[in-house]
Amino acid sequence: MAGKAPSRLFRRRTKSARLVACSIERPLGLFNAGPGQYRIGSACASMLHEMVKIAERSWQIWDPQALLASLREREQRSTTAVANGVAFPHPARRLPDALGESVVAFARMAEPLNLGAADNRPTDLVFMVACRNDATHLQVLARLSRLIMREELMDALRVATSPRAIWDLLAEAERAIQTTQQ
Repeated sequence: MAGKAPSRLFRRRTKSARLVACSIERPLGLFNAGPGQYRIGSACASMLHEMVKIAERSWQIWDPQALLASLREREQRSTTAVANGVAFPHPARRLPDALGESVVAFARMAEPLNLGAADNRPTDLVFMVACRNDATHLQVLARLSRLIMREELMDALRVATSPRAIWDLLAEAERAIQTTQQ
């Protein structure tokens, strides 16, 4: 496709959720809300739209519009950006009819976005979490929260050169966490 930068993608099935990753290698465009919809920052809305498109590649998103609306609703309440340039956008409510399986979509932003994190650091790593049930949702968020505390992992994700390298980094960090729990 002419004019579009390539997106790198990989899919892997984990114990609790399918992981889809992509580097957003082009600046995000504006996303216009339809009539009667509230507006959040256009860069944030565009990022959410891109994350849903990435997650759709897992073939587990049955109702992308419902997912996007719920992500926007959640982000409208308060930011999902956390410290260290990371955000965890997730739906405002469970969406069992919109998902086949739980999905975590990852993107590394070409241009960091100011999403209002407590440390005022722009966000460049995004993990969108969409789960069919609350237990899995909380489990995935807890695990990701533990992973992002590993500064060396975050630094490595920022310079990884391929989706496979991203997967390997996350899998290695996950194994390290499991080993310390035993």
